Amino acid sequence: MGLPLVSSAQQPCILRLTVLDNEGTPIPESKLSVQREGRELFNATSDAQGLASILGIPSGSYEIVAEKTGFFPASQPIKLTGLESAIELMLSPKPAGSEKVEVRADAPGSEQQSASSSTILQRDEIKSLPNRPTTVADALPLVPGVVRSADGQIIIDGGGEHKSAFVVNGTDVTEPATGRFGMTVPVDSVESLDVLKTPFLGEYGRFTAGVVSVETRRGADKCHFELNDPFPEFRIRSGHLSGLRNASPRVNFGGPILGNRPYLAEGFEYRVDKNPVRTLYFPYNESKTESFNSFSQLDYVISSKHFLTGTVQVAPQNTDFANLSYF
Repeated sequence: MGLPLVSSAQQPCILRLTVLDNEGTPIPESKLSVQREGRELFNATSDAQGLASILGIPSGSYEIVAEKTGFFPASQPIKLTGLESAIELMLSPKPAGSEKVEVRADAPGSEQQSASSSTILQRDEIKSLPNRPTTVADALPLVPGVVRSADGQIIIDGGGEHKSAFVVNGTDVTEPATGRFGMTVPVDSVESLDVLKTPFLGEYGRFTAGVVSVETRRGADKCHFELNDPFPEFRIRSGHLSGLRNASPRVNFGGPILGNRPYLAEGFEYRVDKNPVRTLYFPYNESKTESFNSFSQLDYVISSKHFLTGTVQVAPQNTDFANLSYF
């Protein structure tokens, strides 16, 4: 028999409870409670016949809850108005071997890891590299495990560009026809460069060797203008200057526009390279490559958690006297 947990000056009632299973068999040692608004006021435990009585309950509306290990809990509302009331509660057994599985997108304290560590280069580190890279492709060979082949292709952990993925701001920009990286992003537009070797993460899409992940930077909070590598290298023949050998000036500017909501960032590079073949007659012994690389990014800040980003890259390239050799 249960004992009241609270006292009341109202007219007390007697509540007689019976706990049965689906086949009408009494269930002993079931925990019974009388609740109001989720707060337990009285409790009791059923005997061997599945019976229990609770005394001294004031008149009013309550919820009766029955619980037993191996059964689903049951509840039933009741309104006590007389001196004595009786109620039956039926418990359904749980299936044998049932389990509860909770799935979360990111469990607290968990960390996502790839099969191999990644190498991250920040913008300041890229700009300070000794070979003065102008694009992401120029900076990649300085990452451990990344080399450039004789034909200029990037090799990541032994796999060529067609086995790797080049991702800019979460979008795969690898050329679909050749699988090559093509004209990559100017270094002045890069916020961070991450090179992963054989990662097992589906978020990067198509790859079997490595992933080059680039995050571009937004326009600064203040307007800025930057000029890098403005001085070309001159060609010297027979002790005299004879035009340019190569040049790669870069311009980078950006900042807020129209009330500090849209932000513009522009990175522009002009590049000319001349590779001579000494056994041929000047001036028809040089393979000349001339290219422009413009990367524009416009960000619109909607709120502290929402923003829109749009990027446009234009990178034409022209080569004269390609693949020159003695023959």
